[in-house]
Amino acid sequence: MPAFDKSQLQAHIAMGRIGAVSLDTSIFDQYQNNLASPALLGLRQFRGTATQFVLSEVVLGEVKSHIADRAAGAKLKLDTALKGIRKAWRNDIDSAAVAHLLGTGRTPQALADQAVSEFSINVAYELICADGLVTHAEVLRRYFDAIAPFSRSEAKKNEFPDALALLSLEAWAAHNNTIMLLVSRDGDWKSFADTSDHLICVNDLATALDYFNSESRFVAERAVGLLRNSEAPNFHSAVETALEAFLETFDPDIQAWSAMEYDLETLECALQWWEIDEDSEVKVLNADEEGILFSMMVRAIVNFSGTFEFSVRDSVDRDYVSMGSNTVDRDETIKISLVIWIGRQFDHEPDVHEIEITPPRVSIDFGNIDPRWDDDE
Repeated sequence: MPAFDKSQLQAHIAMGRIGAVSLDTSIFDQYQNNLASPALLGLRQFRGTATQFVLSEVVLGEVKSHIADRAAGAKLKLDTALKGIRKAWRNDIDSAAVAHLLGTGRTPQALADQAVSEFSINVAYELICADGLVTHAEVLRRYFDAIAPFSRSEAKKNEFPDALALLSLEAWAAHNNTIMLLVSRDGDWKSFADTSDHLICVNDLATALDYFNSESRFVAERAVGLLRNSEAPNFHSAVETALEAFLETFDPDIQAWSAMEYDLETLECALQWWEIDEDSEVKVLNADEEGILFSMMVRAIVNFSGTFEFSVRDSVDRDYVSMGSNTVDRDETIKISLVIWIGRQFDHEPDVHEIEITPPRVSIDFGNIDPRWDDDE
Protein backbone atom coordinates (compact mmCIF):
# COMPACT_ATOMS: atom_id res chain seq x y z
CA MET A 1 0.00 0.00 0.00
CA PRO A 2 1.47 3.41 -0.91
CA ALA A 3 2.95 5.41 1.96
CA PHE A 4 0.47 7.44 4.00
CA ASP A 5 1.29 10.77 5.56
CA LYS A 6 0.73 11.28 9.27
CA SER A 7 -2.80 12.71 8.98
CA GLN A 8 -3.95 9.97 6.60
CA LEU A 9 -2.68 7.22 8.87
CA GLN A 10 -4.28 8.79 11.94
CA ALA A 11 -7.54 9.06 10.01
CA HIS A 12 -7.42 5.35 9.18
CA ILE A 13 -6.80 4.57 12.87
CA ALA A 14 -9.69 6.80 13.95
CA MET A 15 -12.02 5.00 11.49
CA GLY A 16 -10.92 1.59 12.78
CA ARG A 17 -9.31 0.52 9.51
CA ILE A 18 -6.00 -0.50 11.12
CA GLY A 19 -6.86 -3.87 12.59
CA ALA A 20 -3.38 -5.10 13.49
CA VAL A 21 0.17 -4.04 14.33
CA SER A 22 3.28 -6.18 13.85
CA LEU A 23 7.03 -5.78 14.36
CA ASP A 24 10.08 -6.94 12.44
CA THR A 25 13.16 -8.39 14.13
CA SER A 26 15.03 -5.13 13.46
CA ILE A 27 12.80 -3.31 15.96
CA PHE A 28 13.49 -5.85 18.69
CA ASP A 29 17.20 -5.57 17.89
CA GLN A 30 16.95 -1.79 18.28
CA TYR A 31 15.89 -2.36 21.90
CA GLN A 32 18.60 -5.03 22.33
CA ASN A 33 15.86 -7.69 22.46
CA ASN A 34 14.98 -6.55 25.98
CA LEU A 35 11.38 -7.74 26.07
CA ALA A 36 10.86 -5.91 29.37
CA SER A 37 11.68 -2.57 27.72
CA PRO A 38 8.93 0.02 28.42
CA ALA A 39 8.80 0.83 24.70
CA LEU A 40 8.05 -2.79 23.76
CA LEU A 41 5.68 -3.21 26.70
CA GLY A 42 3.79 -0.22 25.28
CA LEU A 43 2.31 -2.76 22.86
CA ARG A 44 0.08 -4.07 25.64
CA GLN A 45 -2.20 -1.09 25.02
CA PHE A 46 -3.76 -3.15 22.21
CA ARG A 47 -5.04 -5.87 24.54
CA GLY A 48 -8.81 -6.01 24.41
CA THR A 49 -9.04 -3.47 21.58
CA ALA A 50 -10.11 -3.74 17.95
CA THR A 51 -6.44 -3.49 16.93
CA GLN A 52 -4.49 -6.70 17.53
CA PHE A 53 -0.77 -7.03 18.10
CA VAL A 54 0.44 -9.96 16.01
CA LEU A 55 3.85 -11.53 15.45
CA SER A 56 5.15 -13.78 12.71
CA GLU A 57 6.56 -17.08 13.94
CA VAL A 58 9.68 -16.21 11.93
CA VAL A 59 10.23 -12.96 13.83
CA LEU A 60 9.58 -14.60 17.18
CA GLY A 61 12.07 -17.35 16.37
CA GLU A 62 14.73 -14.81 15.39
CA VAL A 63 14.14 -12.82 18.59
CA LYS A 64 14.53 -15.97 20.68
CA SER A 65 17.75 -16.79 18.84
CA HIS A 66 19.16 -13.29 19.37
CA ILE A 67 18.37 -13.37 23.09
CA ALA A 68 20.01 -16.78 23.48
CA ASP A 69 23.07 -15.77 21.43
CA ARG A 70 23.61 -12.63 23.49
CA ALA A 71 23.22 -14.56 26.75
CA ALA A 72 25.69 -17.20 25.57
CA GLY A 73 28.20 -14.52 24.56
CA ALA A 74 27.91 -12.78 27.93
CA LYS A 75 28.31 -16.11 29.76
CA LEU A 76 31.46 -16.87 27.76
CA LYS A 77 32.93 -13.48 28.70
CA LEU A 78 32.09 -14.13 32.36
CA ASP A 79 33.77 -17.55 32.30
CA THR A 80 36.85 -16.06 30.64
CA ALA A 81 37.00 -13.27 33.24
CA LEU A 82 36.71 -15.76 36.12
CA LYS A 83 39.56 -17.82 34.68
CA GLY A 84 41.64 -14.65 34.49
CA ILE A 85 40.86 -13.83 38.14
CA ARG A 86 41.76 -17.37 39.16
CA LYS A 87 45.15 -17.17 37.45
CA ALA A 88 46.06 -13.59 38.40
CA TRP A 89 44.89 -13.67 42.03
CA ARG A 90 45.75 -17.32 42.69
CA ASN A 91 42.31 -17.78 44.23
CA ASP A 92 39.85 -20.60 43.79
CA ILE A 93 36.57 -19.37 42.32
CA ASP A 94 33.31 -21.02 43.34
CA SER A 95 31.78 -20.99 39.87
CA ALA A 96 28.55 -22.56 41.11
CA ALA A 97 28.10 -19.80 43.70
CA VAL A 98 28.77 -17.13 41.08
CA ALA A 99 26.25 -18.72 38.73
CA HIS A 100 23.66 -18.84 41.53
CA LEU A 101 24.31 -15.21 42.47
CA LEU A 102 24.03 -13.95 38.89
CA GLY A 103 21.30 -16.34 37.81
CA THR A 104 23.40 -17.80 34.99
CA GLY A 105 22.76 -21.44 35.85
CA ARG A 106 20.09 -21.78 33.16
CA THR A 107 20.85 -22.43 29.53
CA PRO A 108 20.69 -19.43 27.16
CA GLN A 109 17.73 -21.06 25.40
CA ALA A 110 15.85 -21.42 28.70
CA LEU A 111 16.47 -17.73 29.38
CA ALA A 112 15.12 -16.82 25.94
CA ASP A 113 12.07 -19.05 26.37
CA GLN A 114 11.23 -17.42 29.71
CA ALA A 115 11.66 -13.89 28.30
CA VAL A 116 9.32 -14.67 25.40
CA SER A 117 6.80 -16.36 27.70
CA GLU A 118 6.67 -13.31 30.00
CA PHE A 119 6.39 -11.00 26.98
CA SER A 120 3.47 -13.06 25.70
CA ILE A 121 1.69 -12.70 29.04
CA ASN A 122 2.36 -8.94 29.16
CA VAL A 123 1.32 -7.98 25.63
CA ALA A 124 -0.91 -10.92 24.57
CA TYR A 125 0.23 -11.14 20.97
CA GLU A 126 -1.29 -13.49 18.38
CA LEU A 127 1.25 -15.74 16.68
CA ILE A 128 0.94 -15.94 12.88
CA CYS A 129 2.26 -19.18 11.36
CA ALA A 130 3.18 -19.52 7.71
CA ASP A 131 1.70 -23.01 7.40
CA GLY A 132 -1.65 -22.74 5.62
CA LEU A 133 -1.16 -19.07 4.72
CA VAL A 134 1.87 -19.19 2.40
CA THR A 135 2.45 -21.44 -0.60
CA HIS A 136 5.83 -22.62 -1.81
CA ALA A 137 4.84 -21.54 -5.30
CA GLU A 138 4.43 -17.89 -4.27
CA VAL A 139 7.73 -17.82 -2.40
CA LEU A 140 9.58 -19.33 -5.35
CA ARG A 141 7.88 -16.99 -7.82
CA ARG A 142 9.11 -13.97 -5.86
CA TYR A 143 12.57 -15.49 -5.52
CA PHE A 144 13.08 -16.16 -9.23
CA ASP A 145 11.49 -12.86 -10.29
CA ALA A 146 13.46 -10.89 -7.63
CA ILE A 147 10.27 -9.42 -6.14
CA ALA A 148 10.42 -7.92 -2.61
CA PRO A 149 11.64 -9.01 -0.15
CA PHE A 150 13.99 -10.68 -2.64
CA SER A 151 16.20 -8.74 -5.03
CA ARG A 152 18.99 -9.52 -7.48
CA SER A 153 21.75 -8.38 -5.12
CA GLU A 154 23.78 -11.15 -3.48
CA ALA A 155 22.91 -9.87 -0.01
CA LYS A 156 19.17 -10.11 -0.63
CA LYS A 157 18.87 -13.31 -2.62
CA ASN A 158 18.39 -15.45 0.49
CA GLU A 159 15.48 -13.66 2.15
CA PHE A 160 13.31 -16.74 2.63
CA PRO A 161 12.58 -16.01 6.34
CA ASP A 162 11.42 -12.48 5.48
CA ALA A 163 9.35 -13.81 2.59
CA LEU A 164 7.58 -16.30 4.86
CA ALA A 165 6.97 -13.64 7.50
CA LEU A 166 5.65 -10.97 5.12
CA LEU A 167 3.50 -13.28 3.01
CA SER A 168 1.90 -14.83 6.09
CA LEU A 169 1.21 -11.43 7.68
CA GLU A 170 -0.29 -10.17 4.42
CA ALA A 171 -2.44 -13.28 4.06
CA TRP A 172 -3.68 -12.93 7.65
CA ALA A 173 -4.61 -9.27 7.07
CA ALA A 174 -6.39 -10.13 3.81
CA HIS A 175 -8.29 -12.99 5.48
CA ASN A 176 -9.42 -10.61 8.23
CA ASN A 177 -10.27 -7.88 5.70
CA THR A 178 -8.14 -5.30 7.48
CA ILE A 179 -4.98 -3.22 7.16
CA MET A 180 -1.90 -4.13 9.20
CA LEU A 181 0.66 -1.55 10.34
CA LEU A 182 4.17 -3.00 10.13
CA VAL A 183 7.07 -1.51 12.06
CA SER A 184 10.43 -2.31 10.49
CA ARG A 185 13.78 -0.70 9.78
CA ASP A 186 14.34 -3.09 6.88
CA GLY A 187 13.88 -1.39 3.52
CA ASP A 188 12.66 -4.63 1.94
CA TRP A 189 9.76 -4.79 4.38
CA LYS A 190 8.73 -1.31 3.26
CA SER A 191 9.16 -2.27 -0.41
CA PHE A 192 6.91 -5.28 0.14
CA ALA A 193 4.29 -3.19 1.99
CA ASP A 194 4.26 -0.59 -0.79
CA THR A 195 3.00 -3.27 -3.20
CA SER A 196 0.41 -4.72 -0.81
CA ASP A 197 -3.26 -3.79 -0.41
CA HIS A 198 -3.21 -4.75 3.26
CA LEU A 199 0.14 -3.58 4.69
CA ILE A 200 1.53 -0.19 5.68
CA CYS A 201 5.10 0.13 6.97
CA VAL A 202 6.74 2.71 9.24
CA ASN A 203 10.34 2.49 10.48
CA ASP A 204 10.02 3.57 14.11
CA LEU A 205 8.10 1.99 17.00
CA ALA A 206 7.68 5.25 18.90
CA THR A 207 6.17 6.87 15.80
CA ALA A 208 3.80 3.94 15.27
CA LEU A 209 2.55 3.94 18.85
CA ASP A 210 2.26 7.73 18.85
CA TYR A 211 -0.34 7.49 16.06
CA PHE A 212 -2.62 5.64 18.48
CA ASN A 213 -2.14 8.12 21.34
CA SER A 214 -2.63 11.57 19.82
CA GLU A 215 -4.95 12.74 22.62
CA SER A 216 -2.26 12.21 25.27
CA ARG A 217 0.44 13.99 23.28
CA PHE A 218 -0.69 17.39 24.58
CA VAL A 219 0.08 16.36 28.18
CA ALA A 220 3.50 14.96 27.23
CA GLU A 221 4.36 18.06 25.19
CA ARG A 222 3.34 20.26 28.11
CA ALA A 223 5.69 18.34 30.42
CA VAL A 224 8.56 18.61 27.93
CA GLY A 225 7.80 22.30 27.44
CA LEU A 226 8.22 22.90 31.17
CA LEU A 227 11.52 21.02 31.05
CA ARG A 228 12.73 22.99 28.05
CA ASN A 229 11.87 26.30 29.73
CA SER A 230 13.67 25.37 32.98
CA GLU A 231 10.37 25.32 34.87
CA ALA A 232 10.58 21.70 36.06
CA PRO A 233 13.67 21.34 38.30
CA ASN A 234 12.74 17.88 39.61
CA PHE A 235 12.08 16.62 36.09
CA HIS A 236 15.43 18.08 34.97
CA SER A 237 17.22 16.40 37.86
CA ALA A 238 15.58 13.04 37.08
CA VAL A 239 16.68 13.21 33.43
CA GLU A 240 20.23 14.22 34.36
CA THR A 241 20.49 11.43 36.94
CA ALA A 242 19.26 8.91 34.37
CA LEU A 243 21.79 10.13 31.79
CA GLU A 244 24.67 9.91 34.27
CA ALA A 245 23.65 6.41 35.37
CA PHE A 246 23.40 5.30 31.75
CA LEU A 247 26.86 6.64 30.90
CA GLU A 248 28.41 4.63 33.75
CA THR A 249 27.83 1.45 31.76
CA PHE A 250 27.77 2.85 28.20
CA ASP A 251 29.98 0.85 25.84
CA PRO A 252 30.47 2.71 22.53
CA ASP A 253 32.57 1.49 19.64
CA ILE A 254 36.18 2.70 19.93
CA GLN A 255 38.50 3.55 17.06
CA ALA A 256 42.17 4.50 17.38
CA TRP A 257 45.45 4.06 15.52
CA SER A 258 48.96 3.43 16.82
CA ALA A 259 52.26 2.10 15.50
CA MET A 260 52.27 -0.19 18.57
CA GLU A 261 49.91 -2.85 19.80
CA TYR A 262 47.43 -1.40 22.27
CA ASP A 263 44.56 -2.41 24.52
CA LEU A 264 41.82 -0.20 25.91
CA GLU A 265 42.09 -0.75 29.66
CA THR A 266 39.35 1.60 30.88
CA LEU A 267 36.80 3.96 29.37
CA GLU A 268 35.04 6.59 31.43
CA CYS A 269 32.07 8.55 30.08
CA ALA A 270 31.17 11.81 31.82
CA LEU A 271 28.18 14.02 31.03
CA GLN A 272 29.21 17.62 30.39
CA TRP A 273 25.97 19.21 29.20
CA TRP A 274 22.61 18.29 27.69
CA GLU A 275 19.49 19.82 26.20
CA ILE A 276 16.30 18.64 24.51
CA ASP A 277 16.90 18.04 20.82
CA GLU A 278 14.93 20.71 18.98
CA ASP A 279 14.66 18.62 15.80
CA SER A 280 12.88 15.65 17.39
CA GLU A 281 9.22 15.20 18.30
CA VAL A 282 7.64 13.99 21.51
CA LYS A 283 6.03 10.62 20.76
CA VAL A 284 3.50 8.94 23.04
CA LEU A 285 4.03 5.19 23.31
CA ASN A 286 1.28 4.34 25.76
CA ALA A 287 -1.21 6.02 28.06
CA ASP A 288 -3.85 5.18 30.63
CA GLU A 289 -5.87 7.02 33.27
CA GLU A 290 -2.86 7.25 35.60
CA GLY A 291 0.10 8.04 33.37
CA ILE A 292 1.68 8.59 29.98
CA LEU A 293 4.69 6.82 28.45
CA PHE A 294 6.50 8.90 25.85
CA SER A 295 9.86 9.22 24.15
CA MET A 296 12.01 12.27 23.54
CA MET A 297 15.52 12.90 22.26
CA VAL A 298 18.29 14.88 23.96
CA ARG A 299 21.60 16.18 22.68
CA ALA A 300 24.44 15.63 25.12
CA ILE A 301 28.09 16.59 25.22
CA VAL A 302 29.97 13.65 26.73
CA ASN A 303 33.62 13.42 27.68
CA PHE A 304 35.10 10.05 26.76
CA SER A 305 38.34 9.31 28.62
CA GLY A 306 40.15 6.20 27.43
CA THR A 307 43.23 4.70 29.07
CA PHE A 308 45.34 2.69 26.63
CA GLU A 309 48.15 0.23 27.39
CA PHE A 310 50.85 -0.12 24.71
CA SER A 311 53.22 -2.97 23.89
CA VAL A 312 55.61 -4.22 21.22
CA ARG A 313 56.48 -7.80 20.36
CA ASP A 314 59.96 -9.00 21.26
CA SER A 315 61.07 -11.04 18.25
CA VAL A 316 63.59 -12.97 20.38
CA ASP A 317 61.41 -13.94 23.33
CA ARG A 318 58.27 -13.92 21.19
CA ASP A 319 56.49 -12.08 23.96
CA TYR A 320 54.97 -8.64 24.30
CA VAL A 321 56.88 -5.94 26.20
CA SER A 322 54.97 -3.11 27.87
CA MET A 323 55.74 0.35 26.49
CA GLY A 324 53.63 2.33 28.93
CA SER A 325 50.21 3.86 28.82
CA ASN A 326 48.34 7.03 28.03
CA THR A 327 44.93 8.53 28.79
CA VAL A 328 43.23 10.32 25.91
CA ASP A 329 40.11 12.51 26.15
CA ARG A 330 37.51 13.31 23.53
CA ASP A 331 34.36 15.42 23.82
CA GLU A 332 31.57 14.27 21.53
CA THR A 333 28.00 15.44 20.97
CA ILE A 334 25.61 12.50 20.79
CA LYS A 335 21.86 12.08 20.58
CA ILE A 336 20.21 9.89 23.20
CA SER A 337 16.61 8.62 23.18
CA LEU A 338 14.74 8.52 26.50
CA VAL A 339 11.50 6.69 27.27
CA ILE A 340 9.76 8.41 30.17
CA TRP A 341 6.75 7.44 32.28
CA ILE A 342 5.02 10.39 34.00
CA GLY A 343 1.82 10.88 35.96
CA ARG A 344 -1.01 12.22 33.82
CA GLN A 345 -2.22 14.83 36.31
CA PHE A 346 0.14 17.60 37.45
CA ASP A 347 0.13 21.31 38.23
CA HIS A 348 3.65 22.73 38.38
CA GLU A 349 5.65 19.81 36.99
CA PRO A 350 5.07 16.11 36.32
CA ASP A 351 5.83 13.23 38.64
CA VAL A 352 8.47 11.12 36.90
CA HIS A 353 7.93 7.42 37.60
CA GLU A 354 10.56 5.86 35.34
CA ILE A 355 13.16 6.75 32.70
CA GLU A 356 14.75 4.22 30.37
CA ILE A 357 17.47 4.99 27.84
CA THR A 358 17.94 3.18 24.55
CA PRO A 359 21.72 2.86 23.90
CA PRO A 360 22.62 4.79 20.73
CA ARG A 361 25.10 3.48 18.20
CA VAL A 362 28.15 5.67 18.75
CA SER A 363 31.72 5.36 17.50
CA ILE A 364 34.42 7.39 19.26
CA ASP A 365 37.56 8.11 17.23
CA PHE A 366 40.57 8.79 19.45
CA GLY A 367 42.78 9.31 16.39
CA ASN A 368 46.53 8.63 16.62
CA ILE A 369 47.55 7.44 20.07
CA ASP A 370 50.97 6.78 21.62
CA PRO A 371 52.36 6.15 25.10
CA ARG A 372 52.92 9.16 27.30
CA TRP A 373 56.66 9.48 27.83
CA ASP A 374 57.81 11.05 31.11
CA ASP A 375 60.06 14.10 30.80
CA ASP A 376 63.03 12.32 32.38
CA GLU A 377 62.89 9.32 30.00
